[in-house]
Amino acid sequence: MFSSPEGIGMSIGEEIGGGGGMAVDYSTARGRDWPSVRQFNVFMENRLGKLSELVSRFETTDIRIISLTVVDSADCAIIRLVLSEPERALEIFRLANLPVTESDLLVVPLPEG
Repeated sequence: MFSSPEGIGMSIGEEIGGGGGMAVDYSTARGRDWPSVRQFNVFMENRLGKLSELVSRFETTDIRIISLTVVDSADCAIIRLVLSEPERALEIFRLANLPVTESDLLVVPLPEG
């Protein structure tokens, strides 16, 4: 869970960099005033085919994997996912009886170039 440092929150439509910048909408699904996304942390055995099994659960849905990171050790792995439909994805994890936790990631818009 992140806390909002002083001065980091910007109102909706406030411009980055003062003048002539792009307007940024910082509204989030959880009502925060800073940009964040939900990340799922799935705990799995570090065995052949387990990652493929996890990813294939989303093949027949319109849920898209935005990002995927694997942190592995000899026995287990933590698969970190950001998905396009977090509420529906959470239901898929629950139906599959996969041990999962959630965390919020702070989103930082970068200028082009």
